[in-house]
Amino acid sequence: MSSGSLQTETGKPIGLGITGPGMTVKVAMRRIGNAARAVDAAVSMVRALPDLRRGRRGR
Repeated sequence: MSSGSLQTETGKPIGLGITGPGMTVKVAMRRIGNAARAVDAAVSMVRALPDLRRGRRGR
């Protein structure tokens, strides 16, 4: 099952971020932009949920 399908079925946004246990501070600092984009995407999904739920009820 894809994360998109799971989001639709559960009505809950799903995000995925993977970091390794041995990540150095230097690598973590380079990845801050990726983390910010992931947070922005999660917030966008949460904001879209009411519209998606209304659409699902209308079917």
